Formats: sequence, structure tokens, C-alpha cells
Amino acid sequence: IKLIDLLKVNKKRLICILGMGDAAVKTRVIFPAIGSCLTYGFLDSKCAPGQLHSSEIINLLERILPEYHRKK
Repeated sequence: IKLIDLLKVNKKRLICILGMGDAAVKTRVIFPAIGSCLTYGFLDSKCAPGQLHSSEIINLLERILPEYHRKK
């Protein structure tokens, strides 16, 4: 099963799904926009490949999900 499928079949549950590594960077922004309840962004320095700075995640979420600003 693909990670995105887990979000689709669990729409009524509070679930956190994000990918790991460089290949999954976009999951850290797209998945919260489509239902994942949590993502991770670093504040000072990366701990692992594929992590984005928290401010970059916020900026991207605000661009693709206009109502995100009101949810903060």
C-alpha cells in the first residue's frame, strides 16, 4: 500500500503520515494539505535527508492551502 492510500482510507481518523529521505520531501508538505495531522520541519539543522526548514514548510503550506494560515 502506498503512503497516500493510507491517508485516503483513513479520512475519519487522526493520522500522521510522512515520507522519509530525499525522495519524499514533497510528502512533508502535500500530506498535511490532504489530511495528515502532523509534519516535521527542522529549526536549526537537518537530522536526516529530506527534511525541510520549518519556515519553508509553512510558506509552502500557505501557498497550496490558503486556509492554512487560519489553522495555525
